[in-house]
Amino acid sequence: MQSPDLEYLVNRLLELLSTPSPTGNTEAAMKLLERELAALGLEWRRTRKGALCWTLPGKTQGKQVCFAAHMDTLGAMVKAIKASGRLKLERIGGYDWAAVEGEYALVHRSEGEPLSATVVHINQSVHVHGNPENLKRDKHTLELRLDAITSSAAETAALGIRIGDYVSWDSRATFILTGGQEGFVKGRHLDNKAAVAVCLALSKAVWMKN
Repeated sequence: MQSPDLEYLVNRLLELLSTPSPTGNTEAAMKLLERELAALGLEWRRTRKGALCWTLPGKTQGKQVCFAAHMDTLGAMVKAIKASGRLKLERIGGYDWAAVEGEYALVHRSEGEPLSATVVHINQSVHVHGNPENLKRDKHTLELRLDAITSSAAETAALGIRIGDYVSWDSRATFILTGGQEGFVKGRHLDNKAAVAVCLALSKAVWMKN
């Protein structure tokens, strides 16, 4: 990418995509945005409901244009700790459970660093349980397997896992350069972090010209 503005846009988007922010747990992503605005020399404010706003000066008196985007993403929440030590989940947002089977995830503990995990089906072996097309994918058949040695609810609780902990999906954010100036950003949560990145890039381009 030769264009500084395009390079800035893609880099900020990859940072945003790599920062977990399921609905209700967006503070890390919001602080990232605040740090970037500070680096650009822009002032911002938080509304009473937690939205982050900033203003760019214009040349036309009495007219304003507003751009809006959201930082929160799909995710999940710990609904129960199973006797096996694995976790039962509840969705945050609307999506098909099949879309997250096999997905890498983070469990955001109230205390301590997030703990990595993987979404798995309760009946994983095709040679044991038969045709996988006949297996349902829902909150009763998918569970979260922690990347930790635990085989009971007590052992999982001892890791600091609690009911109500947020779970975020790994965005797997990647920039694929296909040749020349063409490229693709791949990953979960482009809706709507791509728009947030565009707002940042636009603000940088306008602000630096003033």
